[in-house]
Amino acid sequence: MPGGAAVGGWLGAQDGESVKFEIGDDTDKALVQTLVHEMMLCKEAWNAFLDSSVLTSQDRESKIVRVKTYNAYSTFLHHIYEFYVGCIKRDRRNTENLGWEELDAVFDFEAEKQLRNRRILVENGVIDDKKNLHIYTRPLQPGFGLNFRNIRNHTAHASIKRVTPAPGHDLNSFFKNYHFVILLLFFNAKFSWNLRDPEDYNWGPLEEFDFGHDA
Repeated sequence: MPGGAAVGGWLGAQDGESVKFEIGDDTDKALVQTLVHEMMLCKEAWNAFLDSSVLTSQDRESKIVRVKTYNAYSTFLHHIYEFYVGCIKRDRRNTENLGWEELDAVFDFEAEKQLRNRRILVENGVIDDKKNLHIYTRPLQPGFGLNFRNIRNHTAHASIKRVTPAPGHDLNSFFKNYHFVILLLFFNAKFSWNLRDPEDYNWGPLEEFDFGHDA
């Protein structure tokens, strides 16, 4: 994994502006550091979700526990979505933001690809996961990319759709229909971007934040 690269100063462009780059240049190094941080946030949110899930199973009557579980899982989805958006930009060697139709199509393609690859690995005995083979062989519910983006937007923005979602577009429905795909997206990315000890990275402005330090 390309990681641990120092952020190469100001890039001369604001978020959303198009900057074409080559692998290894300053813009690429900055994007890699951003992706490393995004994966760190993914892992933190995933662990928070697992912890909250245990509490939910122990006390299903507690509203605050259920809301915290919702918060953790929606935060996890937000960061895994943004991680893949960053990877798409790196594949294209361009920081330009993609339109939503293109993003939806890319996520649909990626989900189908990862399901197909997992199915092939299990069927060929490369991975011992035959107990879940039925999950990888069933048709993917249509609209994964669209629903992933919508769920991400509901909590990334102060949208009333968070508390008044359209029928079938709430977090429960998304979890039921697509959680198995999200797991593939997360664990495959986590494996490919295997983070070293955070102390080994140059985090630039992120590590310079020190609210207890007198100016």
